[in-house]
Amino acid sequence: MDKHSLTHELHSPEEYEPRAKWKNPYRGMIRLWCYDIGSISFLATALMAVIIALSALAFDKPDVFTLLYSVSINCVFATIAWQINRMRSIESIQLIPNLFNYLLKQAFSLALVNVSLGMAITWMFVGIEPISRLLIATAVGLSFVRLCILSPKLFYAAGFLFVIPAVLGDTDIAIPQPWLILFNLIIAFELARCLLNVKWSPDAHNVYKASCEMGMFSVPNVGGRWIQRLQKYLHPTSFFMGNALSAILVLLIASFFVLEGANQLFGLHFPTLALLSQMLVITCAIVHWTRIQRFKAFELLYLLPTHSGLQELINQFMRGQRRLLAIITVCIALLAALTSLWIPELSKVDVIHITLSTYWGAALALGLGSMCQKVWQISLSMFVVAGQSLWLGMGIKHMSNGGDESLWMMGNVILLMLAEVALWIGKRQLWKQMK
Repeated sequence: MDKHSLTHELHSPEEYEPRAKWKNPYRGMIRLWCYDIGSISFLATALMAVIIALSALAFDKPDVFTLLYSVSINCVFATIAWQINRMRSIESIQLIPNLFNYLLKQAFSLALVNVSLGMAITWMFVGIEPISRLLIATAVGLSFVRLCILSPKLFYAAGFLFVIPAVLGDTDIAIPQPWLILFNLIIAFELARCLLNVKWSPDAHNVYKASCEMGMFSVPNVGGRWIQRLQKYLHPTSFFMGNALSAILVLLIASFFVLEGANQLFGLHFPTLALLSQMLVITCAIVHWTRIQRFKAFELLYLLPTHSGLQELINQFMRGQRRLLAIITVCIALLAALTSLWIPELSKVDVIHITLSTYWGAALALGLGSMCQKVWQISLSMFVVAGQSLWLGMGIKHMSNGGDESLWMMGNVILLMLAEVALWIGKRQLWKQMK
C-alpha cells in the first residue's frame, strides 16, 4: 500500500489517545456528517426525499415513491463523494489516526442502510420490478463517487444526480435485475480498491474550497453573449448561481426538444412536459440553495454600485425573481401548446393546468426560499417539488378520465394565491438578519 495514502496509518492510535476511545468507528459521526454545510445539504435533501417518498407510498403512488427514493440514494452518494473530497483536501489529515478509515466505515454504513431500506420497502409494498430503478440509482451513485476520486472536479456535476431519476421516468428497465446487481458489485469492488490508495489531492482542495464558496454547483461558460444577456436580465437573482442559472434554463429547453423528438421518432414515452415542469421548479429551489451556500458572497453583492441600500437590493432581487417566473411561465405555456398540436389528448385545459401548476410551484419555491436562512430549511423545498409533481400528474390523469375540470382550475388558483403570499412574506424575510 502507498505510504502516502490516507488509509495508511502513520502512527498508532496509542501515540495520541487511549485505544478505548478509538474502538467505536462511529464516534463523532454526527459532528463529521451533520455539522458540515456541504454534507448536511445533501443529507437533509435525502431525508426529505425519503419522508415524501413514504408519504407518496401511503397515498398509493408507487412511481413517485421509487422516483424520490432514487433521488435519496443519489443524495447519499453525493454526500459520500463530498466527504471524500473534503478529506483529500486537508493535507494534515494523516496526523489524525484512523479518521479516514472511520469515515469510510461510516459512509459504507450510511449507504448500506439507505439502499437496503429502500429495496426492502419496495419489495414489501410495491413489488419486485421497481427494485431495478433503485439498483440503477445505486449504480449511478457508486459510479459518481468513483469518478470523483478519479477527477475531483467532476463533483461539480452533482446537481445532475437529481435529474437522472426523473429522466428515467416511467420507462421500462430492460436490463435483468441479476445483471444490475452484478454491475453494482463490480463498481463497488472497483471503488473499494481505489479507496485503499486514495491520496491528498490539490484538485480536491480546490474543488472543496470553490464548492464552499460557489454553492457546489458550477457550469462552464457556454453560450457566449446570449447567456450573458440572460444572466444580466435576471441579475441579481442570478448572482449566486452565476452563469449556471442561464445555462440550466437553456439546457432544459434544449433537452425538452431532444426528448420530445425521441418520443416522436422512436415511439418512446418520456413525460417531457412533466419532467420540464419539475426541473423548472427544482431550478428555482436551487436559486436560494446557492444563495445560502454562498453566504460570504453577499458582501460582494451588497458592495456593487447597482443599488443605494439593502432595501433597494431586496427589491431588485425580487424583481429578478419575477422576471425568472415570467420566463418559466412563457416557456412552459408555449411548449405545452406546441406539444398539444401533435398530441390531441392534451387539451387546452391540460395546457392551462400545466402552466398554472408550474407557475405556482416555481413561485412557491422562490417565496419559501426567500424566507430560509439555513441549509436544512431550504431542503424543505423538496416538499414543494414533490407536491407540485403529484398535483400536476394527478390533475392531468383525473381530467383525462372525465373528471371535473373546474375543481382543478380552482385548486390552481388557490395555490397560485398561496404562492403570491409566500413571495410577499419572502420579500420581508429576505436577508432579515442583515437589517
